Amino acid sequence: MASLFCVFLALPSVSASSADERHVVDSADLAKMMQERVEGDRANRELIQRVLGRAEVREVAQRFGLDIRRAETAVPTLSGSELEELATRADDVEQALAGGDSIVLTTTTIIVIALLVTVIILATD
Repeated sequence: MASLFCVFLALPSVSASSADERHVVDSADLAKMMQERVEGDRANRELIQRVLGRAEVREVAQRFGLDIRRAETAVPTLSGSELEELATRADDVEQALAGGDSIVLTTTTIIVIALLVTVIILATD
């Protein structure tokens, strides 16, 4: 009987301590983080599509026999770290091509463009 009484006394303290617990992230912060992620993914996809639409990138893809349309249709299916990595490569290409119409494509830029298009195509296979 004494042990039953001890259990009974312990119950209120357990439920009181449970009530005092708080969530690490409240729902407003979680919604904000999710919205930021969605916006970041959208911006990454737009960057990749913009780079794939450049004439220089299309020329390199054609030179290597890569189907640029297939890469363009694959972009919406990219997500997570794959999307982030490809957006980083697309940004590298965009930075390398910045500066106007008289661009001389370096070997490195050509390789990065070819890799970008190839990885996008392979990511959806």
